[in-house]
Amino acid sequence: MSLLRICFVAPNLYPVFARLAGSTLVGGAEVQQNFLVRELTRRGYSVSVLSSDFGQGAECEVEGVRFIRMFENSAGLPVIRAFHPRMSGLWRALKLADADVYYNRCATMSLALVVRFCQKFGRTNIFAGASDLDFVPGQELIQAVWYRAMFRYGLRRTPHVVVQNPTQLALFEKNYGGIARLIPSVFVPPSQALAAGERREILWCGVLRPGKRVEILLELARRLPQYFFRVVGGADSSEYSKKVVEVLVGASSRLPNLSYDGFLPYELADGKFLQAKLFLNTSDREGFPNTFLQAWARGVPTLSFVDVGARMEGHDVGVVCTDEAAMEAAILRLMEEPEAYAAVAERARNYFLVNHTVESCVDKYESIWQRSGVAAD
Repeated sequence: MSLLRICFVAPNLYPVFARLAGSTLVGGAEVQQNFLVRELTRRGYSVSVLSSDFGQGAECEVEGVRFIRMFENSAGLPVIRAFHPRMSGLWRALKLADADVYYNRCATMSLALVVRFCQKFGRTNIFAGASDLDFVPGQELIQAVWYRAMFRYGLRRTPHVVVQNPTQLALFEKNYGGIARLIPSVFVPPSQALAAGERREILWCGVLRPGKRVEILLELARRLPQYFFRVVGGADSSEYSKKVVEVLVGASSRLPNLSYDGFLPYELADGKFLQAKLFLNTSDREGFPNTFLQAWARGVPTLSFVDVGARMEGHDVGVVCTDEAAMEAAILRLMEEPEAYAAVAERARNYFLVNHTVESCVDKYESIWQRSGVAAD
């Protein structure tokens, strides 16, 4: 029996998958899809990706994966371009992919078109959530009101919905009245790692958006001059983000225990976890950060204000802090008490191995389409 044809509707995946030099697109959704695409390809599936235009041509193949360009980003007139070439280009690309299963990740209007395509041609689709807000109607991270409406239309009609954490599971059930499947995020760590005793830094890594609240780390660096803090992350298009970059550049020149590295390509950013003793997440809301997995895979404890529902033998896997004072106290405890550090680090590493390997994740996706009776033509 032939394996299914799987298509990822992933506009920004190409630069990550192809390791495109100079690209600043390293979102969590793209990193997750990169791992899934590679594992599905390794298992023998025919995998295609619908991509935005990054100069790669109408179609190309990279490491056994077929990339189909949906449209040229600059083509079309304002307002009209939403319909043509963007929606029309997506529909054309869906036909060219000719897949059995179509996969979307993150809230976008494209989900509505994917659902209609699958209904028309007898295919199936999977939506995988990213942010918790994907499942809160009216609060999705989509600017245009009518794009949000299109996404909700698609989500209500998607047969297979995947969430990252128990909060998303509850939100989907409450707001959409459906049943979702919880499949944890994955990470494939490089083989190299330093022993815990050789690590010295406290790391923050992410896009400098308002909800990430990197300014909390700056205050912790001022209060704790005995520890070295490193910030990795570039700005988005917001004015807030641009101002935060200016603040970070100025602070790193004044504080000897703070380094701001700016945006780094994925492989270089991931390498910073090798030096990390602790990883801080200062966001007020998350889905399931890839950075947690990058830390836990190496036995690096995480400190955050969000609870992603990770438990090991009745204990939180990361340290969940109620406020800034609690985070400061947790830093002091873990940096100064080797036994406490070792217990949290071991729990993080073990939890990762049990729950977040790419092999176990793809096994769960396979069970979705096997139970639903999807078959290759």
